[in-house]
Amino acid sequence: MANLIVMVGVAGSGKDTWIREEIQGSEKEGLYAIHSSDDIRKELFGSLTQEHNGVVFDTMRKRTFTDLEAGKNVIWNATNISRKTRASLYQEAKRKGHNVGIVYMSRSLDFLLKSNENRPEEDKVPVEVIKRMYTSLQIPREGADCDSMIMIGDAFFSEDI
Repeated sequence: MANLIVMVGVAGSGKDTWIREEIQGSEKEGLYAIHSSDDIRKELFGSLTQEHNGVVFDTMRKRTFTDLEAGKNVIWNATNISRKTRASLYQEAKRKGHNVGIVYMSRSLDFLLKSNENRPEEDKVPVEVIKRMYTSLQIPREGADCDSMIMIGDAFFSEDI
Protein backbone atom coordinates (compact mmCIF):
# COMPACT_ATOMS: atom_id res chain seq x y z
CA MET A 1 0.00 0.00 0.00
CA ALA A 2 1.38 3.37 -1.04
CA ASN A 3 0.35 6.94 -0.32
CA LEU A 4 -1.07 9.41 -2.82
CA ILE A 5 -0.70 13.07 -1.81
CA VAL A 6 -2.93 15.38 -3.86
CA MET A 7 -1.99 19.05 -3.94
CA VAL A 8 -4.99 21.43 -3.97
CA GLY A 9 -4.82 25.16 -4.61
CA VAL A 10 -5.40 27.93 -7.09
CA ALA A 11 -2.51 28.88 -9.39
CA GLY A 12 0.00 30.87 -7.35
CA SER A 13 -1.02 29.43 -3.98
CA GLY A 14 2.37 27.85 -3.29
CA LYS A 15 2.00 24.19 -4.25
CA ASP A 16 5.36 24.01 -6.04
CA THR A 17 7.04 25.98 -3.27
CA TRP A 18 5.69 23.60 -0.62
CA ILE A 19 6.95 20.59 -2.57
CA ARG A 20 10.35 22.22 -3.05
CA GLU A 21 10.67 23.17 0.63
CA GLU A 22 9.10 20.12 2.28
CA ILE A 23 10.07 17.26 -0.04
CA GLN A 24 12.82 18.08 -2.51
CA GLY A 25 16.23 18.50 -0.92
CA SER A 26 15.05 16.92 2.34
CA GLU A 27 15.25 13.42 3.77
CA LYS A 28 11.78 12.86 2.20
CA GLU A 29 12.99 13.46 -1.38
CA GLY A 30 13.50 9.80 -2.30
CA LEU A 31 10.20 8.77 -0.72
CA TYR A 32 7.92 10.40 -3.33
CA ALA A 33 7.52 10.37 -7.09
CA ILE A 34 6.28 13.83 -8.06
CA HIS A 35 3.90 14.08 -11.01
CA SER A 36 3.11 17.64 -12.09
CA SER A 37 0.66 18.63 -14.81
CA ASP A 38 2.85 21.63 -15.67
CA ASP A 39 5.96 19.44 -16.03
CA ILE A 40 4.07 16.99 -18.24
CA ARG A 41 2.76 19.86 -20.40
CA LYS A 42 6.33 21.12 -20.88
CA GLU A 43 7.62 17.59 -21.57
CA LEU A 44 4.95 16.71 -24.13
CA PHE A 45 4.22 20.08 -25.75
CA GLY A 46 7.15 22.35 -24.85
CA SER A 47 4.99 24.93 -23.08
CA LEU A 48 2.29 25.41 -20.48
CA THR A 49 -0.44 25.31 -23.13
CA GLN A 50 -3.86 24.30 -21.80
CA GLU A 51 -4.96 22.94 -25.18
CA HIS A 52 -4.16 19.29 -24.45
CA ASN A 53 -5.48 18.78 -20.92
CA GLY A 54 -6.95 15.35 -21.75
CA VAL A 55 -3.57 13.99 -22.87
CA VAL A 56 -1.75 15.67 -19.97
CA PHE A 57 -4.02 14.26 -17.29
CA ASP A 58 -4.28 10.80 -18.89
CA THR A 59 -0.48 10.65 -18.91
CA MET A 60 -0.31 11.89 -15.33
CA ARG A 61 -2.90 9.36 -14.15
CA LYS A 62 -1.12 6.43 -15.86
CA ARG A 63 2.25 7.42 -14.37
CA THR A 64 0.73 7.95 -10.94
CA PHE A 65 -1.01 4.58 -10.75
CA THR A 66 1.99 2.75 -12.23
CA ASP A 67 4.12 4.19 -9.43
CA LEU A 68 1.52 3.49 -6.73
CA GLU A 69 1.17 -0.12 -7.88
CA ALA A 70 4.97 -0.43 -7.69
CA GLY A 71 4.74 0.65 -4.03
CA LYS A 72 6.00 4.21 -4.56
CA ASN A 73 4.41 7.14 -2.77
CA VAL A 74 3.23 9.83 -5.20
CA ILE A 75 2.56 13.55 -5.09
CA TRP A 76 -0.09 14.60 -7.68
CA ASN A 77 0.65 18.26 -8.38
CA ALA A 78 -2.06 20.23 -10.18
CA THR A 79 -4.64 22.78 -9.05
CA ASN A 80 -7.26 20.09 -8.30
CA ILE A 81 -9.89 22.68 -7.41
CA SER A 82 -12.83 20.42 -8.34
CA ARG A 83 -14.08 17.86 -5.83
CA LYS A 84 -15.32 15.70 -8.74
CA THR A 85 -11.77 15.37 -10.09
CA ARG A 86 -10.31 14.68 -6.65
CA ALA A 87 -13.06 12.18 -5.79
CA SER A 88 -12.30 10.22 -8.95
CA LEU A 89 -8.63 9.94 -7.97
CA TYR A 90 -9.61 9.11 -4.39
CA GLN A 91 -12.01 6.34 -5.38
CA GLU A 92 -9.54 4.73 -7.78
CA ALA A 93 -6.71 4.86 -5.24
CA LYS A 94 -8.93 3.43 -2.49
CA ARG A 95 -10.12 0.58 -4.77
CA LYS A 96 -6.46 -0.31 -5.23
CA GLY A 97 -5.72 -0.15 -1.50
CA HIS A 98 -3.81 3.14 -1.25
CA ASN A 99 -4.07 5.98 1.26
CA VAL A 100 -4.97 9.44 -0.03
CA GLY A 101 -3.99 12.69 1.65
CA ILE A 102 -4.49 16.26 0.55
CA VAL A 103 -2.27 19.28 1.06
CA TYR A 104 -4.68 22.21 0.70
CA MET A 105 -3.16 25.62 0.01
CA SER A 106 -5.62 28.14 1.45
CA ARG A 107 -4.81 31.62 0.17
CA SER A 108 -6.63 34.92 -0.17
CA LEU A 109 -7.32 36.35 -3.62
CA ASP A 110 -4.95 39.22 -2.81
CA PHE A 111 -2.14 36.72 -2.06
CA LEU A 112 -2.81 34.84 -5.31
CA LEU A 113 -2.78 37.98 -7.46
CA LYS A 114 0.44 39.27 -5.87
CA SER A 115 2.06 35.85 -6.27
CA ASN A 116 1.10 35.82 -9.94
CA GLU A 117 2.62 39.30 -10.47
CA ASN A 118 5.94 37.96 -9.17
CA ARG A 119 6.05 34.98 -11.53
CA PRO A 120 8.27 34.98 -14.64
CA GLU A 121 6.31 36.30 -17.61
CA GLU A 122 5.98 32.88 -19.27
CA ASP A 123 4.47 31.39 -16.07
CA LYS A 124 1.89 34.13 -15.40
CA VAL A 125 -1.76 33.12 -15.38
CA PRO A 126 -4.39 35.56 -16.67
CA VAL A 127 -6.00 37.45 -13.77
CA GLU A 128 -9.50 36.43 -14.85
CA VAL A 129 -8.44 32.76 -14.73
CA ILE A 130 -7.14 33.13 -11.18
CA LYS A 131 -10.34 34.87 -10.12
CA ARG A 132 -12.47 32.14 -11.74
CA MET A 133 -10.43 29.41 -10.07
CA TYR A 134 -10.64 31.20 -6.72
CA THR A 135 -14.43 31.48 -6.82
CA SER A 136 -14.95 27.91 -8.03
CA LEU A 137 -12.51 26.11 -5.68
CA GLN A 138 -14.27 23.39 -3.70
CA ILE A 139 -12.68 22.88 -0.30
CA PRO A 140 -11.51 19.28 0.26
CA ARG A 141 -13.44 17.05 2.67
CA GLU A 142 -12.11 13.99 4.47
CA GLY A 143 -14.07 10.93 3.40
CA ALA A 144 -15.24 12.60 0.17
CA ASP A 145 -11.95 13.13 -1.63
CA CYS A 146 -9.23 12.14 0.87
CA ASP A 147 -8.48 10.14 4.00
CA SER A 148 -6.70 13.05 5.66
CA MET A 149 -5.83 16.65 4.93
CA ILE A 150 -3.54 19.41 6.05
CA MET A 151 -4.14 23.07 5.30
CA ILE A 152 -1.26 25.41 4.53
CA GLY A 153 -1.78 29.16 4.52
CA ASP A 154 -4.45 31.21 6.17
CA ALA A 155 -8.00 30.87 7.31
CA PHE A 156 -9.20 34.24 6.04
CA PHE A 157 -12.37 36.21 5.79
CA SER A 158 -13.19 39.07 3.51
CA GLU A 159 -13.36 42.47 5.14
CA ASP A 160 -16.08 43.38 2.65
CA ILE A 161 -18.72 41.27 4.38
